[in-house]
Amino acid sequence: MVYWTSKQRPDDDVCARFRGTQNPRAASGKVLLSNPKDIKVRRCPVAHCHRHRDLGPDHTIYVVDAKVSTNGRVIFDEEELRNTTVDFFYDSGNGVGLVREYGYQLFPSRSTSDVRYFSIGVHDLKLLQRLERVDGCRSACFKSIPHEALRAMSAHAIVISHPHGTQKKITVGNVVRITEENLTPDSQANAKMLSEMEKMWFETRSQLAHSQMIAAMGQLSLPVYKVWYDAATCLGSAGAPVYFGARQTSGIWGPYEAQHASYDIDAKLNYFKVPRFVA
Repeated sequence: MVYWTSKQRPDDDVCARFRGTQNPRAASGKVLLSNPKDIKVRRCPVAHCHRHRDLGPDHTIYVVDAKVSTNGRVIFDEEELRNTTVDFFYDSGNGVGLVREYGYQLFPSRSTSDVRYFSIGVHDLKLLQRLERVDGCRSACFKSIPHEALRAMSAHAIVISHPHGTQKKITVGNVVRITEENLTPDSQANAKMLSEMEKMWFETRSQLAHSQMIAAMGQLSLPVYKVWYDAATCLGSAGAPVYFGARQTSGIWGPYEAQHASYDIDAKLNYFKVPRFVA
């Protein structure tokens, strides 16, 4: 949940009309836990932290290499990040099991990128342990998917979101068409390098390799696939992981995911943008 719209957003920004207001924006995202053992202790920087009640006004947080990825239009700058909360684990319809944390640091990304990355401060190490388990389960599931199923899945888009900050919603639709943008010599050279990073992830299924690949996707100028699909979404789904089967890199098939971007009112389709890699 983002509770501030920066006055620095440009006139053509999709949220420009809300500049300087506290109109809340709900979005979805995903956590990349690269190095859970690298933990630093810092004083909690959030003046209005809800944990003051049980931990006191001078409590500390754990700072780890846990990046949240969301859609590029959700968070614009550090000012907006300081007014951002992240809610984990809706285990029931009434929010029981919810763990709330705050945005801590915004990572650099290209202004044209559809993805933003930021870190969070963590108040309870049990949350990190839970995230580690989720990563382990996700990697194990990816490894168990047969290659034939991955190829068949490339015709579909599966969106996993928490619209309006409610419990998880999963919708399935068809990939209708794919268009291309930003084809230049520099972008295609970057794509070749990123293809090698993707191959490393497919071979190792390492969360660190995946995190490095995702970070590069947000910072390099790359050719872009714009993938159009008809899976249903609603407000608050921006930034949600979208699984659309797989792609092949140097003979290796692997699962692929992107971030849900938006709805095109003219095409009457949802879409996301992802780099076009050179296999």
